[in-house]
Amino acid sequence: MQKIGVVSSSMKMIERIINVAKSMKVAMAVEWVSFPYTDIAEVSEILIANKNKVGGWIFSGPNPYTAAKPYLGKDDNAVFCGITGNEIFKCILEMACEKKSTKLKISMDCPTSDIFTNKESVNELKVAKEMVVFYEYNIPFVLDDIVKMHLSCWKSGEFDGIVTTLHAVELELKKNKVPVRRLMASTTSIRQAVRVLMEKLNGLYFKNSQVGLEIIEIKNFEKIIERAGDSYKLQMLELKIRERLLKLCQGINGYLSEKGNGRYEIFSSRGLLEQHVQVLQDMIDEVRIALATDIVAGIGFGATVFTAQLNAYRAVNQGKSIGSQGIVMIDDDGQIIEAAGQENELGYLVFSADKELLQQLTVANVGIKTYQKIVAIVKKMNWENFTSAMLAGQLEVTDRNVRRIMKDLLKVGLVECIGEEALASRGRPTKKYQLK
Repeated sequence: MQKIGVVSSSMKMIERIINVAKSMKVAMAVEWVSFPYTDIAEVSEILIANKNKVGGWIFSGPNPYTAAKPYLGKDDNAVFCGITGNEIFKCILEMACEKKSTKLKISMDCPTSDIFTNKESVNELKVAKEMVVFYEYNIPFVLDDIVKMHLSCWKSGEFDGIVTTLHAVELELKKNKVPVRRLMASTTSIRQAVRVLMEKLNGLYFKNSQVGLEIIEIKNFEKIIERAGDSYKLQMLELKIRERLLKLCQGINGYLSEKGNGRYEIFSSRGLLEQHVQVLQDMIDEVRIALATDIVAGIGFGATVFTAQLNAYRAVNQGKSIGSQGIVMIDDDGQIIEAAGQENELGYLVFSADKELLQQLTVANVGIKTYQKIVAIVKKMNWENFTSAMLAGQLEVTDRNVRRIMKDLLKVGLVECIGEEALASRGRPTKKYQLK
């Protein structure tokens, strides 16, 4: 039976989510596990301690989901219960009924990630703009600051009540006898979140069952043979390599195939290879140090052995072309992941269906793979603008090469030069670029 973790600061909300989910046919064969927390910082601890114990996650709202996101990796097994205008309207309507007046002024807090959609929802309700005053906070947040802000609003005598997205704030305000409503996901939102999660998990099951192939190539194997000196030492060396690889195969339920001349192939499933990518990298590093030589490793995924092999060969060639010491992955939708499982992991697509973009790149004489990689780097590094030197450092190519690419992309309007940065030393100013 599949286990799904439910994360919330409120045990009542967890029970509500579970009860709604249990009433749905799509989620009947599921064991629901409760993960309540007191402080938002505990969410990361919950994820780290239980990541391999549950198959999916449902969060009661955007706050715990945002706190968990850095520890989720890919979010293909997680969802959160969203807040819509209906929930906001419900809180306003309840306060209006309680006050017996529609002339209200309400203080509402919400995370930065939701401020735009919440303001938009309030505008769509066609209530007076001054009725709801928003207080924006980041995650992690200081609870006392949010409580003090709401208390200050209430004590000013200008506000009729508070709407909060935080369970702990609700409890503190109730202690101070402040009229407060908690903004929570509706039953409809919970149902929608459960449906999306089950669809994600079903897709993940088929994805994980795809064929996975890792190719490991020991570079300069001829020189290693020469260093061995005689056939006995060479056989002993190969046995040690094979022993390490067989131990790895045992952990991932894989099959080892030795191709000769320092090339090995390991067949397994996509799910197991992705789960053990760090173990794969550690093993490669161990063999690299033992043999004092570079190793290229590529992993390919596919619905068939043939497509997995094809993508694995492409991954190895990509590793060779960029001089990567990490694992390169390529899946059957054309996505390349460089330095898989490491802090500097980078993912990008090698194709595009945008005909206009492809035409522009053809005129610029820049490959789609190069362009997509540049876009991925800029997004990953969160650069609002960048210099050719910054980009060259990430691409591990010369500054001159990047300047040429930027010049070509400028001509077709895919990047723009937004200014120049004067250097302390002599030389021409450095241009600053921005993606369009």
